[in-house]
Amino acid sequence: MHNGNRQTSSNASHPNIQPIDTNWLHTIYRIVLLIVLVVMSGLLLWLGQFAAAVLLIPAGLLIYALQQRDQYARTIAQQITTGNLNRKFEVNSGALGELSRAVNHLVQEQRVQMRRQSLQPTSLPSDVLQALMVGQLPSNGTTRMTAVLLVSYPTKTTNEREQQATLLAWQDLAHEAHACAERHGALLQPCGGAILLAFGAFSDQPVGKPLCEALVAAEELQRYWRANGRGSITPLVLSLAIGQTLTVLLPGLGYCVLGAPVQEALQLQQVAQHKGQYGLISGEGVYYARRQTDGAVWQPTPLRISAPNHVEQVVYTHVEYA
Repeated sequence: MHNGNRQTSSNASHPNIQPIDTNWLHTIYRIVLLIVLVVMSGLLLWLGQFAAAVLLIPAGLLIYALQQRDQYARTIAQQITTGNLNRKFEVNSGALGELSRAVNHLVQEQRVQMRRQSLQPTSLPSDVLQALMVGQLPSNGTTRMTAVLLVSYPTKTTNEREQQATLLAWQDLAHEAHACAERHGALLQPCGGAILLAFGAFSDQPVGKPLCEALVAAEELQRYWRANGRGSITPLVLSLAIGQTLTVLLPGLGYCVLGAPVQEALQLQQVAQHKGQYGLISGEGVYYARRQTDGAVWQPTPLRISAPNHVEQVVYTHVEYA
């Protein structure tokens, strides 16, 4: 056991050294055996030992069968390693038949799993997903200061042409929102008629950091939307809120954020779409958090939303993202 560990560490210290492929050695060995058997058969026949020569024929067939079995096993191993899921192996009889059935079942399960993943892509950034798989991320709920950004756009679906245009636009927006969440380590989830990105949901951060990341993401989404020629037709509605949220893993739903900032962002979305207010808007929480940094770009609007204490709060708009 000690020698094995020493060998492993030696290979790790020399990453350029590749393990020796012995498949060709086995092939040459069997070819040599076949040649020897043929020579021996000829020699025994020349000496008149017909019975002994006949016995060499089953031996040669056995070597050939072993060669075919090894080739079949290597083909199966290569298919599993390379992820080639388009081929099904022909089911033979005996042990090889059982192996073929097992491999076909495994390939089918992999194909279904890949299809399921394509239909339900993960809402978690890759590094967060890895942390969850190794147990570094709690799944029983964590309260953190989170910036919640909701993005949507007014849709018209009065006829089939508008429905098709709406579908394509939502696909573009969802694709960019997913890429944006991956870049900034944000949680992505649907939320009513909008897409939600939660910044700071997976690690404790100063209040300013998730808010800065949300503002950068809002700018990226606006720039992408305009670059694709959609901004002049259907401008985006982005609502931003900040506060304590509960990040929790829910059965059948995956990771979600719950709390007052989500409700505030939803209120902002509803008011903005009802009143035709486009661009980036926020409540008083975001305004006061950013007042010392870029307070001049946040301007009050006539819009109001209700606060938890039943007092109406002013809705602000970011003049650079209008």
